[in-house]
Amino acid sequence: MTSLVVVVTLALATQQAQPPERPAPPSAVAAAEAARAAEAWIALANRNVAEAEEQLRRLQTEFPNSSQILALAVEVDLMRRNAESALASYERWRSGRDFEDPSVLRRIAQAVLREIAADPSHIRRLEALRALADDGDREAAASMLEAARKGSVADIAALAAAGHPQAIDRVAEALTRPVPNKIALVEALAEGGATSAIPAIASMLDEPRPEHRAAAASALGRLGARDHVERLRQILKQPDEPPYVRLAAAAGLYQLGDSSGLAQLQTWLRSPVPAMRLAAAEALVARQDARPDGEWMSTVRELQQADDPAVRLGAAKLLAPHDPAAARATMQQLASSDDILLAATAAAELADV
Repeated sequence: MTSLVVVVTLALATQQAQPPERPAPPSAVAAAEAARAAEAWIALANRNVAEAEEQLRRLQTEFPNSSQILALAVEVDLMRRNAESALASYERWRSGRDFEDPSVLRRIAQAVLREIAADPSHIRRLEALRALADDGDREAAASMLEAARKGSVADIAALAAAGHPQAIDRVAEALTRPVPNKIALVEALAEGGATSAIPAIASMLDEPRPEHRAAAASALGRLGARDHVERLRQILKQPDEPPYVRLAAAAGLYQLGDSSGLAQLQTWLRSPVPAMRLAAAEALVARQDARPDGEWMSTVRELQQADDPAVRLGAAKLLAPHDPAAARATMQQLASSDDILLAATAAAELADV
Protein backbone atom coordinates (compact mmCIF):
# COMPACT_ATOMS: atom_id res chain seq x y z
CA MET A 1 0.00 0.00 0.00
CA THR A 2 1.03 3.59 -0.42
CA SER A 3 0.55 5.59 2.76
CA LEU A 4 0.55 9.33 3.10
CA VAL A 5 3.85 10.71 4.30
CA VAL A 6 2.93 11.86 7.78
CA VAL A 7 4.77 13.12 10.77
CA VAL A 8 3.83 9.97 12.61
CA THR A 9 6.53 8.29 10.55
CA LEU A 10 9.00 10.14 12.67
CA ALA A 11 8.42 7.10 14.85
CA LEU A 12 10.06 8.29 18.03
CA ALA A 13 13.38 6.50 18.20
CA THR A 14 13.27 3.51 20.51
CA GLN A 15 15.84 2.48 23.03
CA GLN A 16 16.14 -0.99 21.50
CA ALA A 17 18.95 -0.16 19.07
CA GLN A 18 22.02 0.38 21.16
CA PRO A 19 25.47 1.53 20.02
CA PRO A 20 28.26 -1.02 20.13
CA GLU A 21 30.21 -1.46 23.29
CA ARG A 22 32.98 1.08 23.62
CA PRO A 23 35.91 0.94 26.01
CA ALA A 24 35.15 2.69 29.28
CA PRO A 25 37.32 5.76 29.85
CA PRO A 26 39.69 5.85 32.78
CA SER A 27 37.76 6.59 35.95
CA ALA A 28 39.55 9.89 36.59
CA VAL A 29 38.67 11.16 33.12
CA ALA A 30 35.08 9.97 33.47
CA ALA A 31 34.75 11.72 36.82
CA ALA A 32 36.17 14.95 35.43
CA GLU A 33 33.85 14.80 32.44
CA ALA A 34 30.81 14.17 34.62
CA ALA A 35 31.69 17.00 36.98
CA ARG A 36 32.29 19.49 34.18
CA ALA A 37 29.14 18.44 32.36
CA ALA A 38 27.13 18.79 35.56
CA GLU A 39 28.12 22.44 35.78
CA ALA A 40 26.83 23.05 32.26
CA TRP A 41 23.58 21.20 32.99
CA ILE A 42 23.08 23.34 36.09
CA ALA A 43 23.57 26.46 33.99
CA LEU A 44 20.93 25.20 31.55
CA ALA A 45 18.54 24.41 34.39
CA ASN A 46 18.97 28.00 35.56
CA ARG A 47 18.20 29.22 32.02
CA ASN A 48 21.73 30.56 31.70
CA VAL A 49 22.16 29.36 28.14
CA ALA A 50 25.13 31.59 27.35
CA GLU A 51 27.15 30.13 30.21
CA ALA A 52 26.13 26.59 29.30
CA GLU A 53 27.14 27.18 25.69
CA GLU A 54 30.53 28.54 26.71
CA GLN A 55 31.16 25.50 28.90
CA LEU A 56 29.95 23.25 26.10
CA ARG A 57 32.59 24.60 23.69
CA ARG A 58 35.35 23.69 26.12
CA LEU A 59 33.84 20.28 26.85
CA GLN A 60 33.54 19.44 23.15
CA THR A 61 37.23 20.18 22.70
CA GLU A 62 38.24 18.12 25.71
CA PHE A 63 35.77 15.22 25.25
CA PRO A 64 34.95 15.12 21.51
CA ASN A 65 33.64 11.53 21.53
CA SER A 66 31.40 11.81 24.57
CA SER A 67 27.73 10.89 24.25
CA GLN A 68 27.09 12.84 27.44
CA ILE A 69 28.49 16.00 25.87
CA LEU A 70 26.48 15.31 22.71
CA ALA A 71 23.29 15.22 24.79
CA LEU A 72 24.28 18.53 26.34
CA ALA A 73 24.94 20.07 22.91
CA VAL A 74 21.51 18.99 21.70
CA GLU A 75 19.82 20.55 24.73
CA VAL A 76 21.71 23.80 24.22
CA ASP A 77 20.60 23.86 20.58
CA LEU A 78 16.99 23.16 21.52
CA MET A 79 16.96 25.90 24.12
CA ARG A 80 18.80 28.54 22.09
CA ARG A 81 17.76 27.60 18.55
CA ASN A 82 15.53 24.75 17.33
CA ALA A 83 15.32 21.05 16.51
CA GLU A 84 16.92 21.56 13.11
CA SER A 85 20.03 22.94 14.76
CA ALA A 86 20.04 20.05 17.24
CA LEU A 87 19.88 17.55 14.40
CA ALA A 88 22.79 19.31 12.68
CA SER A 89 24.84 19.02 15.88
CA TYR A 90 24.02 15.33 16.06
CA GLU A 91 25.07 14.78 12.45
CA ARG A 92 28.40 16.51 13.05
CA TRP A 93 29.02 14.25 16.05
CA ARG A 94 27.83 11.20 14.10
CA SER A 95 30.19 11.85 11.17
CA GLY A 96 32.88 9.19 11.03
CA ARG A 97 31.27 6.96 13.64
CA ASP A 98 29.73 3.57 12.96
CA PHE A 99 27.03 3.76 15.63
CA GLU A 100 24.06 5.90 16.60
CA ASP A 101 22.94 7.29 19.93
CA PRO A 102 19.27 6.24 20.18
CA SER A 103 18.49 8.33 23.26
CA VAL A 104 19.69 11.53 21.57
CA LEU A 105 17.84 10.69 18.35
CA ARG A 106 14.72 10.18 20.41
CA ARG A 107 15.14 13.56 22.08
CA ILE A 108 15.51 15.29 18.70
CA ALA A 109 12.48 13.49 17.26
CA GLN A 110 10.40 14.58 20.24
CA ALA A 111 11.58 18.16 19.78
CA VAL A 112 10.60 18.15 16.09
CA LEU A 113 7.14 16.91 17.00
CA ARG A 114 6.74 19.47 19.77
CA GLU A 115 7.71 22.32 17.45
CA ILE A 116 5.10 21.17 14.94
CA ALA A 117 2.48 20.62 17.64
CA ALA A 118 3.04 24.15 18.94
CA ASP A 119 2.20 25.67 15.55
CA PRO A 120 -1.62 25.95 15.25
CA SER A 121 -1.35 26.50 11.50
CA HIS A 122 0.86 23.50 10.75
CA ILE A 123 -0.82 20.95 8.50
CA ARG A 124 0.64 18.08 10.55
CA ARG A 125 -0.08 19.50 14.01
CA LEU A 126 -2.62 16.86 15.04
CA GLU A 127 -0.44 14.05 13.77
CA ALA A 128 2.47 15.39 15.80
CA LEU A 129 0.25 15.59 18.87
CA ARG A 130 -0.82 12.03 18.32
CA ALA A 131 2.77 10.79 18.05
CA LEU A 132 3.63 12.58 21.28
CA ALA A 133 0.52 11.24 23.00
CA ASP A 134 1.38 7.71 21.91
CA ASP A 135 4.77 8.25 23.52
CA GLY A 136 3.14 9.08 26.85
CA ASP A 137 2.98 12.88 26.64
CA ARG A 138 -0.10 13.73 28.74
CA GLU A 139 -0.19 17.35 27.66
CA ALA A 140 -0.28 16.28 24.01
CA ALA A 141 -3.05 13.79 24.75
CA ALA A 142 -5.09 16.51 26.44
CA SER A 143 -4.55 18.82 23.46
CA MET A 144 -5.77 16.10 21.12
CA LEU A 145 -8.95 15.59 23.10
CA GLU A 146 -9.57 19.33 23.13
CA ALA A 147 -9.04 19.49 19.38
CA ALA A 148 -11.42 16.58 18.93
CA ARG A 149 -14.07 18.36 20.99
CA LYS A 150 -13.74 21.75 19.31
CA GLY A 151 -11.98 21.06 16.06
CA SER A 152 -12.94 20.17 12.53
CA VAL A 153 -13.25 16.71 11.04
CA ALA A 154 -9.67 17.03 9.82
CA ASP A 155 -8.57 17.72 13.39
CA ILE A 156 -10.32 14.67 14.77
CA ALA A 157 -8.80 12.37 12.13
CA ALA A 158 -5.60 12.06 14.17
CA LEU A 159 -7.64 10.82 17.11
CA ALA A 160 -9.44 8.33 14.84
CA ALA A 161 -6.05 7.02 13.73
CA ALA A 162 -5.36 6.22 17.38
CA GLY A 163 -8.53 4.09 17.48
CA HIS A 164 -10.79 6.45 19.45
CA PRO A 165 -14.35 5.07 18.87
CA GLN A 166 -16.17 8.42 18.88
CA ALA A 167 -13.62 9.94 16.55
CA ILE A 168 -13.92 6.97 14.20
CA ASP A 169 -17.70 7.38 14.05
CA ARG A 170 -17.41 11.07 13.29
CA VAL A 171 -14.80 10.61 10.56
CA ALA A 172 -16.73 7.72 8.98
CA GLU A 173 -19.85 9.87 8.85
CA ALA A 174 -17.86 12.67 7.22
CA LEU A 175 -16.89 10.36 4.35
CA THR A 176 -20.51 10.37 3.22
CA ARG A 177 -20.36 14.13 2.71
CA PRO A 178 -18.28 16.38 0.39
CA VAL A 179 -15.51 17.20 2.86
CA PRO A 180 -11.94 18.18 1.94
CA ASN A 181 -8.98 15.80 2.13
CA LYS A 182 -10.92 12.56 2.23
CA ILE A 183 -7.73 10.61 1.58
CA ALA A 184 -6.31 11.66 4.94
CA LEU A 185 -9.57 10.64 6.62
CA VAL A 186 -9.48 7.19 5.02
CA GLU A 187 -5.83 6.79 6.03
CA ALA A 188 -6.73 7.67 9.61
CA LEU A 189 -9.54 5.12 9.70
CA ALA A 190 -7.34 2.39 8.24
CA GLU A 191 -4.53 3.15 10.66
CA GLY A 192 -6.96 3.09 13.56
CA GLY A 193 -8.24 -0.36 12.57
CA ALA A 194 -11.72 1.09 12.14
CA THR A 195 -13.63 -1.95 10.88
CA SER A 196 -16.89 -0.22 11.76
CA ALA A 197 -16.08 2.31 9.03
CA ILE A 198 -15.75 -0.31 6.27
CA PRO A 199 -19.20 0.46 4.74
CA ALA A 200 -18.39 4.18 4.52
CA ILE A 201 -14.97 3.48 3.03
CA ALA A 202 -16.39 0.97 0.54
CA SER A 203 -18.87 3.56 -0.69
CA MET A 204 -15.89 5.63 -1.87
CA LEU A 205 -15.10 2.98 -4.49
CA ASP A 206 -17.89 4.57 -6.54
CA GLU A 207 -16.69 8.15 -6.19
CA PRO A 208 -15.70 10.03 -9.36
CA ARG A 209 -12.26 11.04 -8.09
CA PRO A 210 -9.75 8.25 -8.80
CA GLU A 211 -7.53 9.15 -5.85
CA HIS A 212 -10.49 8.54 -3.55
CA ARG A 213 -11.11 5.15 -5.11
CA ALA A 214 -7.44 4.25 -4.69
CA ALA A 215 -7.41 5.27 -1.02
CA ALA A 216 -10.55 3.25 -0.37
CA ALA A 217 -9.21 0.14 -2.11
CA SER A 218 -6.00 0.26 -0.10
CA ALA A 219 -7.84 0.82 3.19
CA LEU A 220 -10.22 -2.08 2.60
CA GLY A 221 -7.24 -4.39 2.28
CA ARG A 222 -5.69 -3.08 5.47
CA LEU A 223 -8.98 -3.49 7.36
CA GLY A 224 -9.54 -7.08 6.23
CA ALA A 225 -12.76 -6.27 4.36
CA ARG A 226 -13.18 -9.65 2.65
CA ASP A 227 -16.81 -8.91 1.76
CA HIS A 228 -15.49 -6.46 -0.83
CA VAL A 229 -13.08 -8.77 -2.65
CA GLU A 230 -15.33 -9.04 -5.70
CA ARG A 231 -15.66 -5.26 -6.00
CA LEU A 232 -11.89 -4.88 -5.85
CA ARG A 233 -11.53 -7.52 -8.55
CA GLN A 234 -13.85 -5.49 -10.77
CA ILE A 235 -11.73 -2.38 -10.29
CA LEU A 236 -8.59 -4.35 -11.07
CA LYS A 237 -10.07 -5.44 -14.40
CA GLN A 238 -11.17 -1.96 -15.47
CA PRO A 239 -8.76 -0.89 -18.26
CA ASP A 240 -9.90 2.73 -18.03
CA GLU A 241 -8.96 3.02 -14.36
CA PRO A 242 -5.71 4.92 -13.73
CA PRO A 243 -2.82 2.55 -13.00
CA TYR A 244 -2.47 3.71 -9.41
CA VAL A 245 -6.12 2.85 -8.72
CA ARG A 246 -5.69 -0.64 -10.11
CA LEU A 247 -2.46 -0.98 -8.15
CA ALA A 248 -4.31 -0.06 -4.95
CA ALA A 249 -6.99 -2.64 -5.76
CA ALA A 250 -4.35 -5.29 -6.43
CA ALA A 251 -2.59 -4.41 -3.18
CA GLY A 252 -5.86 -4.55 -1.25
CA LEU A 253 -6.72 -7.92 -2.74
CA TYR A 254 -3.29 -9.35 -2.01
CA GLN A 255 -3.52 -8.21 1.60
CA LEU A 256 -6.92 -9.93 1.81
CA GLY A 257 -5.35 -13.19 0.69
CA ASP A 258 -6.57 -12.95 -2.91
CA SER A 259 -3.89 -13.28 -5.59
CA SER A 260 -5.97 -11.90 -8.48
CA GLY A 261 -3.65 -8.94 -8.83
CA LEU A 262 -0.37 -10.62 -7.94
CA ALA A 263 0.83 -10.82 -11.55
CA GLN A 264 0.10 -7.12 -12.05
CA LEU A 265 1.87 -6.18 -8.84
CA GLN A 266 4.91 -8.02 -10.13
CA THR A 267 4.58 -6.13 -13.43
CA TRP A 268 4.31 -2.78 -11.63
CA LEU A 269 7.48 -3.73 -9.80
CA ARG A 270 9.14 -2.96 -13.15
CA SER A 271 7.26 0.31 -13.78
CA PRO A 272 9.30 3.25 -15.12
CA VAL A 273 7.73 5.38 -12.36
CA PRO A 274 9.71 5.01 -9.10
CA ALA A 275 6.69 5.73 -6.89
CA MET A 276 4.75 2.95 -8.61
CA ARG A 277 7.63 0.52 -8.14
CA LEU A 278 7.81 1.44 -4.46
CA ALA A 279 4.06 1.00 -4.00
CA ALA A 280 4.22 -2.42 -5.65
CA ALA A 281 7.19 -3.40 -3.50
CA GLU A 282 5.32 -2.31 -0.37
CA ALA A 283 2.24 -4.28 -1.42
CA LEU A 284 4.22 -7.45 -2.06
CA VAL A 285 5.53 -7.56 1.51
CA ALA A 286 2.39 -6.33 3.28
CA ARG A 287 1.30 -9.86 4.15
CA GLN A 288 2.90 -11.69 7.06
CA ASP A 289 3.65 -14.70 4.86
CA ALA A 290 5.44 -12.58 2.23
CA ARG A 291 8.78 -13.90 1.00
CA PRO A 292 10.64 -11.31 -1.09
CA ASP A 293 12.40 -12.77 -4.13
CA GLY A 294 15.49 -11.66 -6.00
CA GLU A 295 13.61 -9.28 -8.30
CA TRP A 296 11.99 -7.58 -5.30
CA MET A 297 15.36 -7.15 -3.61
CA SER A 298 16.94 -5.79 -6.78
CA THR A 299 14.09 -3.31 -7.29
CA VAL A 300 14.22 -2.01 -3.74
CA ARG A 301 17.99 -1.57 -3.95
CA GLU A 302 17.58 0.42 -7.16
CA LEU A 303 14.90 2.60 -5.54
CA GLN A 304 17.45 3.68 -2.95
CA GLN A 305 19.02 5.67 -5.80
CA ALA A 306 15.77 7.36 -6.92
CA ASP A 307 15.66 11.12 -7.38
CA ASP A 308 12.76 11.49 -4.94
CA PRO A 309 14.13 11.38 -1.37
CA ALA A 310 10.80 10.10 -0.04
CA VAL A 311 11.09 7.12 -2.38
CA ARG A 312 14.66 6.52 -1.24
CA LEU A 313 13.58 6.53 2.39
CA GLY A 314 10.66 4.21 1.66
CA ALA A 315 13.01 1.81 -0.11
CA ALA A 316 15.48 1.91 2.78
CA LYS A 317 12.72 1.03 5.24
CA LEU A 318 11.71 -1.94 3.09
CA LEU A 319 15.31 -3.08 2.75
CA ALA A 320 16.19 -2.72 6.44
CA PRO A 321 15.10 -6.23 7.54
CA HIS A 322 17.14 -7.79 4.72
CA ASP A 323 20.21 -5.56 4.43
CA PRO A 324 20.51 -3.28 7.47
CA ALA A 325 23.87 -1.86 6.42
CA ALA A 326 22.59 -0.65 3.04
CA ALA A 327 19.42 0.74 4.60
CA ARG A 328 21.39 2.60 7.25
CA ALA A 329 23.67 4.15 4.64
CA THR A 330 20.67 5.61 2.80
CA MET A 331 19.02 6.81 6.00
CA GLN A 332 22.23 8.45 7.18
CA GLN A 333 22.45 10.35 3.91
CA LEU A 334 18.84 11.49 4.17
CA ALA A 335 19.32 12.50 7.80
CA SER A 336 21.52 15.32 6.48
CA SER A 337 18.77 16.65 4.20
CA ASP A 338 17.84 20.34 4.26
CA ASP A 339 14.23 19.19 4.65
CA ILE A 340 13.89 19.09 8.44
CA LEU A 341 10.96 16.65 8.46
CA LEU A 342 12.69 14.27 6.07
CA ALA A 343 15.93 14.54 8.04
CA ALA A 344 14.23 13.92 11.37
CA THR A 345 12.26 10.99 9.94
CA ALA A 346 15.41 9.39 8.56
CA ALA A 347 17.33 10.01 11.78
CA ALA A 348 14.59 8.46 13.89
CA GLU A 349 14.28 5.46 11.57
CA LEU A 350 18.00 4.82 12.01
CA ALA A 351 17.48 3.89 15.64
CA ASP A 352 15.26 0.97 14.61
CA VAL A 353 17.69 -0.52 12.09
